Amino acid sequence: MTRVALFGYSQAGKTTLFQTLTGKKEEIYDPFQPNVGIARLPDNRLTRIAEILQSRKTVFPEMEFYDWKGFPEGQGFPPEYFKNLTEADLLLLVVDNFSPAADPGQQALSLKMELIFSDEEKLEKILRNRKDQGKLDQDQQLLLKCQKLLQEEKPLALLPEENRRQLSGMDFLSWKPQVVFVNGDARAFSWKESFFQGNATGFDLEAFFQVVKESLGLIVFYTVKGEKAQAWLIPARMEARMAAGKIHKDMEKGFIKAGVLPYKDLLEIGSWQKAKSLGVLKFLGPHSVFNDGDVVEIFFH
Repeated sequence: MTRVALFGYSQAGKTTLFQTLTGKKEEIYDPFQPNVGIARLPDNRLTRIAEILQSRKTVFPEMEFYDWKGFPEGQGFPPEYFKNLTEADLLLLVVDNFSPAADPGQQALSLKMELIFSDEEKLEKILRNRKDQGKLDQDQQLLLKCQKLLQEEKPLALLPEENRRQLSGMDFLSWKPQVVFVNGDARAFSWKESFFQGNATGFDLEAFFQVVKESLGLIVFYTVKGEKAQAWLIPARMEARMAAGKIHKDMEKGFIKAGVLPYKDLLEIGSWQKAKSLGVLKFLGPHSVFNDGDVVEIFFH
């Protein structure tokens, strides 16, 4: 399951946002102990598919959210705090845009710099340890390239994807996908990267999750089996055989083909069986890919 970590200073509204997303009201006050909750992703397309195909049950995709208590903006975070964020797939930077004196743009930039400084400190330790152990190897030039970026106060997200794969086990934070959640509308907010503006107590959840999905490079496809319609989150460009494995491993092992109908076509035709009889289903092999919104039937043995 996709894991999202909320990251922000105290009093920015992280816990309120966490409660809105997950419905979980209990609070945890230890800054090194996360509050963990599951958020169901609303999906109007899935609801409409279930109506068209008369499915009695709908299963929405889910994400796991982690919330740790923050520290005051002027104080910053202790170095050990950043271990909290290493397992996250996406960092949700929560900034205050409701307090009279708040500057959400500056707060967002400050949070990003916290991540860069944490990575710089970690990288310095790695280089020092390798030098002490005589283990400076072929990765040295790449590590020094990373160090130069961080010293220039630039995130490791600027590295080519190939370089990030080479260093994937090092748990750097500034290369993780990030979305800024601007909590409130007290003042205008502009940002060159992914952000969503809303009130943490209530906002358009589907629009918010669309931003999250795009930042993670995820798409949604749909299946209808018996009386159950279900949405599935997968990485874009995932091969059809592997996508079938998200439903059941037997489907991946015995994959033959996938019958596919885009959501918009299903709306126009109004019936899966009618689409079949009209011959408008597209059949994909194991190395093909689904598009966002595809309604899919897997054939396997």
